[in-house]
Amino acid sequence: MNRRPLTFVSLFTAVVMASVHADDFPLAKLPSFAHNFDLTKASDSGTNTFYKFIHETLAPEMESLAPSAGQVPNQQALEQGLGVAVRLDDNNYNIHENFPKSAQGGRSYGWTSGQVGDWSDKMYLDNLARVIVEKDKNDLKNFYQTIIQLLGACDAHGLAALTNNYDPKTNTGVPTQRVATNFLAIYTAEEYRAIQGTKNWDDAILEVTLLGGFHGGQTTFTKFYRGKFTTRSNVQETGNYYGLPSKDKNGKVIPTAAKDATMDDYWQISKTSTRSGIHLAAGDYGKMGTTITEYERTKANNQTLSLIESIVGSGPNVIHSISTYFTEGKADPSKTNTLAVAVAQFLDQVNTDANTITAWESGASVSPSVSPSVSPSVSPSASPPPVASPKINGSVGQWEKGAVNTPADVSTVQRLLRTAAQKLNDPSLDPKGIDGKIAHVAANSHTVSAIRAFQTRSALEVTGLIKPADETWTKLVAAAGETTP
Repeated sequence: MNRRPLTFVSLFTAVVMASVHADDFPLAKLPSFAHNFDLTKASDSGTNTFYKFIHETLAPEMESLAPSAGQVPNQQALEQGLGVAVRLDDNNYNIHENFPKSAQGGRSYGWTSGQVGDWSDKMYLDNLARVIVEKDKNDLKNFYQTIIQLLGACDAHGLAALTNNYDPKTNTGVPTQRVATNFLAIYTAEEYRAIQGTKNWDDAILEVTLLGGFHGGQTTFTKFYRGKFTTRSNVQETGNYYGLPSKDKNGKVIPTAAKDATMDDYWQISKTSTRSGIHLAAGDYGKMGTTITEYERTKANNQTLSLIESIVGSGPNVIHSISTYFTEGKADPSKTNTLAVAVAQFLDQVNTDANTITAWESGASVSPSVSPSVSPSVSPSASPPPVASPKINGSVGQWEKGAVNTPADVSTVQRLLRTAAQKLNDPSLDPKGIDGKIAHVAANSHTVSAIRAFQTRSALEVTGLIKPADETWTKLVAAAGETTP
């Protein structure tokens, strides 16, 4: 693992956010950290799992500082550079402070472009909700692909493409990049606690994060709450989640208040209020994952599900299988690129199917052979509806030609090229994999070579670049058989 002092250039100073962002604070310039790791330059990057990085490198470093844990308050320790820092890219860091050699205590922060997130589980879920309700499917696919790349191969290259324009003054925009960075910070803390003997908190945050793809597609937020699939829940108070009355400090019973269900219902308070966390709602998020898996397997015949299970293992709840694949140290870095694309595509389909799954779980009759967008009058034996034309939101190809190369767009082009290579029996069109990446040196990029080969074959100007709706794009989609030429 490569180390270097973290002396960071000054960026903009963020405004302290309100509401669920109350524990955010600005820190325009990070201090130098004596204990630091640069994930982008480490030998682990792209080759080892984040699980291995935590267990073999990061946790021992955090444990070496345990004797001094708590001597300096958390935020002050961060500002003095006393903890362990992990550089993800120029604009995103994780910092871990005051962790004892036990499962209790410590703080993990996510730093993005001058903003520090000191997020509890509830705050994390509230911020995740801002991402999923935005209905930006491309950003959401990039988010999930980036999460899997980080966990499976210590690969943070996808962070830069994620949206990061939330404005607390106007309550507009989305903090996708910050959510991914803070997810990794919290996940690291929970994995460290698992090493110290308290397991399942790491599984909890990953499973619920993956379920966000489903809830983002719902018109009315509906989830399992205390085992019932419902649009309602209770305000979080001590004991309420267990059907017990909450009491104030004088022992007086506080009436239980009902509310509309929200993403942060996956965070709950224990019977005694000595503990809280996402893991307490395991029964509910487990049932939600099982319901989604059953629908996609038996009703939607989702082929991406089979691909995912060929890597992470099969079971009644693919969301749980994905989570334990990482949290139990089973991940294979060589399969991460394939898995990342597959998980993003699977959750994108789950997002599309969300209202149908909701109706199905609520008792409505849903035909396994009828798409939600198809009239119920279509007979089961009729031809399936045409697949919607694929889409890219930015240019793909040679970096030096100005390509944007967001992972989701690159994956789409790679998939189309591979399909075209098969249909046209032309191996020169094969990008040699679907990983959402373009090598920065054009001569080393199989995808750029495939784009250029396709342009040559199609008598187009050979630029090594594909733009949304340009002639190369139109002809590639047609060659892959996904729209009419």
